[in-house]
Amino acid sequence: MNSEKFAVVFDTNSYRNLIRDTSIEDIEASIARLKEKEASKNIMAYATPVVGLELLGNLSGTGRSLHFDDCLKGLIAMANHCYEKTENTIHIVPYSYLHITGNFFDVSPAEVELISKNMAGVIGDFKEDYLKAIEGHQLNETFTKLKDYIDSEEPRWIREVESFVEGARREIIKLDPSIKPKDLRSKMLQFIDSGLFVPRISMAIIFSIAKSLLIKMTENEHVLKGYMLPRTFPLSVGFYQWICHRVVADNIDLKNKRSQQTRWNWRWDYEVSFLMNDHLLNGRIVLLVTSDKDMIKMLEKYGYGGRVMNLDKYLGFLDS
Repeated sequence: MNSEKFAVVFDTNSYRNLIRDTSIEDIEASIARLKEKEASKNIMAYATPVVGLELLGNLSGTGRSLHFDDCLKGLIAMANHCYEKTENTIHIVPYSYLHITGNFFDVSPAEVELISKNMAGVIGDFKEDYLKAIEGHQLNETFTKLKDYIDSEEPRWIREVESFVEGARREIIKLDPSIKPKDLRSKMLQFIDSGLFVPRISMAIIFSIAKSLLIKMTENEHVLKGYMLPRTFPLSVGFYQWICHRVVADNIDLKNKRSQQTRWNWRWDYEVSFLMNDHLLNGRIVLLVTSDKDMIKMLEKYGYGGRVMNLDKYLGFLDS
C-alpha cells in the first residue's frame, strides 16, 4: 500500500469534530502531528470549495452564529491540513463544473478558476493569522458575500433537481395519462431506478453546461457526451439518480426549511462525487472522510465503499 499515493478530502463535520476539544492555539501543532502520520502513508490533504463555503459562511454577520467557534477552528484546521509547504499553496479541488468543462469541452473558464483560487487564498489567510483574517475579511464583507453566494446558488440547485423529478413524472403520465395518484409514486420510482433515467439526466447536464459556455453541439455530439458522462464520472449522475429517488420515495420538499441540512449535505456529495472514479487526482487515489450516510451508501453501491471512512476509522487507519 505504501507504493500508492492518496489524496484525502474531509467534509465539514469531520474538520469540526477533529479539533472540537483542541484550543485554537494548539490546532497548528495538532494538525502537524496528523500530517506526519499521513505522510508516512503517502496521503496528502485537499480542501473542497463547498466545505470552505460552509465554514466561511458561518463567520458572516455582525453577531456570532451558533457555530462560529467550531467553524473558525475547523477553518484553521483545514488551512493547516491542506497547506503544502514545498509549494507554498493550499491544495484545493476544482469545482465540479470545471471537471465537466475540461473533460467534455476542453475549456476551463477563467472566472470559475478564479473562484477556486480566491477560495484557496481566503482559506490560507486563516493559517497565517486568523485574527487578522477575520478582521480583514469582515471589513471586505467576504463572509457575507460568500453566504449570499450560497443562498443564491441553492434555489438554482433545487430547480435543477426538481426538473429531473418533474421529468420523471411527465414520462409516467405520458405513458399512462389516467394513472391514479397512489400509483404514480411507485411508477416514478421504477422509472428513476431504470436504465432510462440516467441518460436523460446526463443529456440535461451536458446541455446545460454547453449553454453556459455558449457552445452549440450537433445532435451526435450531444448524445455522445451524454453517453460518456456517467462513464467518466459515474457518481456525478448516480448522485442525481439517488437524490431523485429519495425526494420521491420520502416525499421531500426541497424548499422546506427542515430539509436545509440535508440539501447542504447533498451539495457536498455532488462536489466530491466527481472525485470518486477510476481516475487519479494529481496521481493520487481519493479517500473521503465523512459520516454522511447517503454518500457512504452511494459509494458502496458503485463499488467505492473501500475509499470512504468516518473520522474515527480514518484516525485509526493512520495509527495502524
